Amino acid sequence: VWALKYCVIFIFWLLNQPNPLNQH
Repeated sequence: VWALKYCVIFIFWLLNQPNPLNQH
Protein backbone atom coordinates (compact mmCIF):
# COMPACT_ATOMS: atom_id res chain seq x y z
CA VAL A 1 0.00 0.00 0.00
CA TRP A 2 3.01 2.29 -0.32
CA ALA A 3 1.78 3.32 -3.79
CA LEU A 4 -1.40 4.82 -2.33
CA LYS A 5 0.64 6.81 0.18
CA TYR A 6 2.87 8.24 -2.53
CA CYS A 7 -0.17 8.93 -4.70
CA VAL A 8 -1.79 11.01 -1.95
CA ILE A 9 1.47 12.86 -1.29
CA PHE A 10 1.87 13.52 -5.01
CA ILE A 11 -1.69 14.86 -5.28
CA PHE A 12 -1.20 17.18 -2.31
CA TRP A 13 2.11 18.31 -3.80
CA LEU A 14 0.43 19.10 -7.12
CA LEU A 15 -2.32 21.03 -5.35
CA ASN A 16 0.34 23.13 -3.65
CA GLN A 17 2.02 24.02 -6.93
CA PRO A 18 1.16 27.25 -8.81
CA ASN A 19 0.05 25.05 -11.68
CA PRO A 20 -1.21 26.94 -14.77
CA LEU A 21 -2.95 23.72 -15.85
CA ASN A 22 -5.16 23.92 -12.79
CA GLN A 23 -7.47 26.61 -14.14
CA HIS A 24 -10.85 24.88 -14.27
